[in-house]
Amino acid sequence: MGEQFNFDSIRSALAREIKRKGIAPTTLSQSVGKSKSLVKEILEDGKDIKLSTLTRLANALEIDVRDLLPGASIALPNANVLTSTFAMLLESVGIDPFQDERAQRLARQFPNALQRVSDLHAGLSEGASSAPSEASPDPAGDRPAA
Repeated sequence: MGEQFNFDSIRSALAREIKRKGIAPTTLSQSVGKSKSLVKEILEDGKDIKLSTLTRLANALEIDVRDLLPGASIALPNANVLTSTFAMLLESVGIDPFQDERAQRLARQFPNALQRVSDLHAGLSEGASSAPSEASPDPAGDRPAA
């Protein structure tokens, strides 16, 4: 079952950020492509908010959507799921993941990419900034030719 969020906390966090940034509701509604009345309903009338709308609002406020979701965490799929998905995506565009040289080069970089995502996720969870490590491989070093 999905994680439940307290909409009042989300609305409070949104209102706090809007006030802190000094953005007018009309400007905010235009930035997210939603009506001024919808933004008002979300902020003042207790209307439930879609995650896509919340993400747009966070982007307009130049904040991370997780800042609006107290206690939220993001679970990454495991490596096997991601690897299978990657192979299916390649096949869906007509690339044999076991025969195509470009796919093989991408596959060699995949474990490093997964580790970098995991490290980034861990850094975000701890509130630390994540700078690329010097030990990280250069992604352009094994880039397929165009």
